[in-house]
Amino acid sequence: MATRRSIRATFGARLPGRTGAGTPAAFRKSATIGARESMKNVIARYEKLIRSMKSATPDILYNAMIPVFEKSQEYVPKDTGALEASGVLEVSTGEFPAATITYGDKDTWYAALVHEFVWLNHEPPTRAKYLQNAMEEEIDSFLVSMAVDYATLLGGR
Repeated sequence: MATRRSIRATFGARLPGRTGAGTPAAFRKSATIGARESMKNVIARYEKLIRSMKSATPDILYNAMIPVFEKSQEYVPKDTGALEASGVLEVSTGEFPAATITYGDKDTWYAALVHEFVWLNHEPPTRAKYLQNAMEEEIDSFLVSMAVDYATLLGGR
């Protein structure tokens, strides 16, 4: 199976076959080969950066989501403590890492109802929309955390 490349830089279409010396086709072929060759090192550097980012992304994503999760834990209603205890922050790994904050399990099946029923009264700071509000309020800290962690990973560039 061919290796899938993250970054590509191309110059022109397919190269012509045999060309006569001094012809425009020969000059184009020579320039295209030279451009492709000179880009190999640049592309290799980009691919190295992308590999570093991919391997670090789950940890960076997890760290960026901690304030969101903590804020949702502050806002989730705590009548029995079961709903708060059901909260989980997980990050999947793989080609496309993803963060998931989950509330509710077999014992706290009502998590979505408590989240959506805005007419229910909750003792502040708890509230309906506990996860949505936390995500909306913490978006800036999430972005800053991601940017700082990636900048640190890449040497401050």
